[in-house]
Amino acid sequence: EKIGRSFVIQSKDNSMKIRAVSQPTLNHLVGKTIFEASQILNLDPIETFFNLATQDHDLEFTAVVLNTDDDAVATILQHPNSLLALSDAGAHATLLCEAGQTSRFLAKWVREKKIFSLEEGVRRITSMPADILGISNRGRIQKGLPADLVIFNEATIDAQEQEMVYDLPGNSPRLVQRANGIFWSFVNGKPLINDGQLQDKSTSSPSGVLLRPLAS
Repeated sequence: EKIGRSFVIQSKDNSMKIRAVSQPTLNHLVGKTIFEASQILNLDPIETFFNLATQDHDLEFTAVVLNTDDDAVATILQHPNSLLALSDAGAHATLLCEAGQTSRFLAKWVREKKIFSLEEGVRRITSMPADILGISNRGRIQKGLPADLVIFNEATIDAQEQEMVYDLPGNSPRLVQRANGIFWSFVNGKPLINDGQLQDKSTSSPSGVLLRPLAS
């Protein structure tokens, strides 16, 4: 555990970054990795990490601790039985956010890495998980099925940086991650979100319902 954490801090890649600071004197370090910050401050990376953490008690770090080998991840993703999925059931709301998973998948693995065609990439995040979960009437565009549609630009779709919002009861915080390149989201044929804005804020007649997998 100690070796693993030390590697994340000292790594030259983007394993750990400074996400936000409250001290104006540290603004120039936002977005930098700990390794990059250590070079700017002329300190050892581990010393840099602890100095910053004690200097600014509201400083926020982000860390990549799993799946850092792109070649290995590509091999896993391309296996025909691999299912793209993440969930923490809403736990750790201030520590991680997985809402950008599909947007980032389409940006990195489809557009940039080109390990999937656009059509296959879309299938991997729509009809494939729907079929596996036994929700056979979702995940595809077909006459007679519910019109669940996402209209996006394949050239610009991507996940934005995570941000902290304070919209839970008592103004409690949570991380959110918005997307670029998504214009419309339709649920059951009803427009739900346009350019990130909820279209119908009424709860009296919601356009969708909670989906549950069929019992095996």
